[in-house]
Amino acid sequence: MMTKALVLLSVASITCAFSFSEKEKGWKDHAFTEKDLRRQPASVEMPAGLWGKVEEFARATGALKAEDEIDTEFVSLRAFLIEKNRGILGRENFELKFPVGGGEMDLGDFLQPLKGSFYFATDFLPNVDSKAKKVFFVSNSQARTLMGTKVGAGCDSYFDVTSAFTKAMAGPGFLVNTTDGRHVGALVGTYFFLGFEAGKLRISTLIVRDSRFRSLQCRRG
Repeated sequence: MMTKALVLLSVASITCAFSFSEKEKGWKDHAFTEKDLRRQPASVEMPAGLWGKVEEFARATGALKAEDEIDTEFVSLRAFLIEKNRGILGRENFELKFPVGGGEMDLGDFLQPLKGSFYFATDFLPNVDSKAKKVFFVSNSQARTLMGTKVGAGCDSYFDVTSAFTKAMAGPGFLVNTTDGRHVGALVGTYFFLGFEAGKLRISTLIVRDSRFRSLQCRRG
């Protein structure tokens, strides 16, 4: 059973800034270097307001059996980092494997100190129909303005990114740029992956951070 968080956080009205070119090949078509990140993940607390959205989804799928009691099971997750500009990932593409329930990824372990773009993709319950899945995102990046454009969702704002994930995973993934730390504003935070399968709500979480840009993050640990 998953429990509610104690602190209620407000919902931010944010437009997802991820984009990709339809001319790019699918993210699954690349060769990858595997990295095992199956160390014990950090504890994750879900905002109470977001928990309400999870309950709505669980009720719609039939996983909510009684008030505040959801039949859940934690499952594994994979994430992928793919070069667009050569050298941005050290001339490699990475497949990151996490333990049951999810884990944590430090982009500073993979990105080179260069200005350029890369793709971010995830693989969660690949055999479950997209209509039976949800992805929520809780931001951990400071909101700021670069050249008149808002970068970063702001501390602890959260929103439903299911549609953006469904579209991006059907193509090359999310296109992200590192110039002036823009990738921090785009990716850093906690992702909650939910999928209804065999009468249960399957759950995995992914924390994304970049230890090189602590000043751009709300929680800098």
